[in-house]
Formats: sequence, C-alpha cells, structure tokens
Amino acid sequence: MRRLVANSVWLAQIIASWAVGEGALPDRLGLAPEQFAALLASHFPGYVLAETAVSGHNLDFSRMLEKQDLETLLRQFAAQPGADTEWLIALIVAACLGSDHLWQDLVYGRAPTCRRCWPTTSPTWSHATARI
Repeated sequence: MRRLVANSVWLAQIIASWAVGEGALPDRLGLAPEQFAALLASHFPGYVLAETAVSGHNLDFSRMLEKQDLETLLRQFAAQPGADTEWLIALIVAACLGSDHLWQDLVYGRAPTCRRCWPTTSPTWSHATARI
C-alpha cells in the first residue's frame, strides 16, 4: 500500500503538469489506452481525465531506435514487476522523446524530486543514478 501511495503522489504531480500542457508527454501520458484507464482507476478512482495532451506532443518512436533496449533496462532494475512498473516505464520512455532533461520533460520540478519516485519502483536504479 505504501508503494501505491508514494507512486500516486509523483503521478499526481506529473499529471497535473501534463493536464495544463507542460512537459513532453504525449496523449495518455505515453500509455496505451488500456494502461491509461487502468492507471487512473488504480491511483485516482473516479477521476476523469482527457486523453489528449494539451501540449500537442505526439509519440514518434521512429526517433528512438533503442526503445526496446530502454524498456528492457528499466525492467531489469525494477523493484518488482507489475502494472505500476510498466506505467512508469512507458512514461519514462515517452518522456525520453522530449528535447530537454528527463525530469523537465516529465515536468517533475527538479532532478532530486524526480529521483524520489525511483526508490519505490527501482531502488537499484535510484542508487545508480544518484549522481545524474
């Protein structure tokens, strides 16, 4: 339960910024339609959120030849497999298509804040990226 609450906090921050057109995340935060619906149902039951990105950003994975490698790497360092992990991976991969630092493309405020989401999802990755 603690992990769900921690993830809800940083997801709420990302969604709030995305909903007003900030950051690089595309429609549905870069998630598949069923993932987007499941994320909202899991973390924000009853909350209705438009699927369309106000920013107008679109996914263009033709620019990201290493997409599968990045997904595999992020899964390798995941604390535990599950829906939350898959949603986080999809968000990060989508944000990697942005043109700024990852934490800015996620509109997470600042890098140290962004790293706080990792301990609950990927403690090994969080430790490895502590200097980034």
